[in-house]
Amino acid sequence: MSLRKDDKTSDSNCSATGVEETSDKGIKSDALPPTTGQVLTKTELKLGPLTKFKLFPKLPVELRLKIWNLCLPHAKTIRIEGHALQNEIFDVALIPHPRDLPLALLNVCKESNETFIEHLPCVLPVCSKDGQGDSYYTGLQQLRFGDVDTIHINDFDRIYPKHQPLISKQSWVGQVKKLSVSMKNNWKVDWPQLLEDFKGLTKLEIECKIIYLPNTYLSRHWAQSLVELQSLKESRGGDATFPEIAVREFNTFRARE
Repeated sequence: MSLRKDDKTSDSNCSATGVEETSDKGIKSDALPPTTGQVLTKTELKLGPLTKFKLFPKLPVELRLKIWNLCLPHAKTIRIEGHALQNEIFDVALIPHPRDLPLALLNVCKESNETFIEHLPCVLPVCSKDGQGDSYYTGLQQLRFGDVDTIHINDFDRIYPKHQPLISKQSWVGQVKKLSVSMKNNWKVDWPQLLEDFKGLTKLEIECKIIYLPNTYLSRHWAQSLVELQSLKESRGGDATFPEIAVREFNTFRARE
């Protein structure tokens, strides 16, 4: 059976796939459908880099909150250090996580701000050296921290006994979950009072820089302080609210052999 000349299958310029062929049996590049790479390239040239995602508000709430949580800062240490000046000044230094993202991402909208406040509910009042409001976070004379952050108080043995009445009246003290204290000279600490002031503690780390000869009055003084702390822990029995205790000693003086 023969086919007529006007039948599509008899057209010499068409193949079985419907792609136009040249006389030398080659395929024209402009007749091929564009590849994925070609489409993306043309789109980028037309639109440029994407700086907005207008569909974000239409995402499910759970997904949006998860995205905001990825922008939150990691656990950090806030270091408080006192100086023996006529007017006592406490320097506050923030040690952030090196992988933290710019916190401007958390000021995008009300939803992002609420996520930020929920993650960092505690406020430590601070002011800058020039007297103006200054903060790593909010810029309103306050430094925010959360349950995963550590408050480190240097020279605790001098600062706490002297300023305990003032410290106990500040609301942020009872909200601290992780406290690290450094002591050098005076190791007589009122542990019950400390735990009453820092009533929200889950972990207490004590760093003692010991400057003494072994088996002297000072060494026994520090040993007795640790005994009192251990006795306090035992007296609480199985109290689940008693914080985890970690003690680190650094002896900066050793007798010659």
